[in-house]
Amino acid sequence: MVKRITQSEINSLPDFLTNAEFVLMFGSIPGTASTKRLSLQCKSTAIPGETVERVSETLAGFEKGQAGGRTWSHTFSCTFAETRDLAISKAIRKWMQMTRGTKSGSSTGYMKEYSVSADVYVFDTAGEMVKSTTIYGVFPTDFPEISLEGGTSHAVIEPAITFGYDYTSNDEVTEL
Repeated sequence: MVKRITQSEINSLPDFLTNAEFVLMFGSIPGTASTKRLSLQCKSTAIPGETVERVSETLAGFEKGQAGGRTWSHTFSCTFAETRDLAISKAIRKWMQMTRGTKSGSSTGYMKEYSVSADVYVFDTAGEMVKSTTIYGVFPTDFPEISLEGGTSHAVIEPAITFGYDYTSNDEVTEL
């Protein structure tokens, strides 16, 4: 028999995970000596989602379904707080130039030379790591325009960069 959920059951749950404690670490990106600034200035990002498609077939009037292919969205975004030295903008634009040159339209090499892996680490409020995700084949795909305003409002420039990637792996699942 099913019983109603009680207050004591709810109170026995662990603390909720908040979205504020994370670190995004990029591998060594082309043309940049260190990626520490990208980690320090990253305000927000997302752990990319994934999908397992459902495939089905109808036989004798009955539908039988099963798991099909596993796919990823192949894009994720990061918002950075820019500083007066434009470290983020310079690093990302240089990286984009290496993936596809402005004048030539060619890259400086093949994907293995301009793509990197990135790791997202999520921490609980006590500072313990509770999740890690590795994102493979990362490279920048979109650097948005930066709006400037000559008025009286002063706001930090926060470019939201979009990255392409191949696939991810998560810490909680044993890879086959």
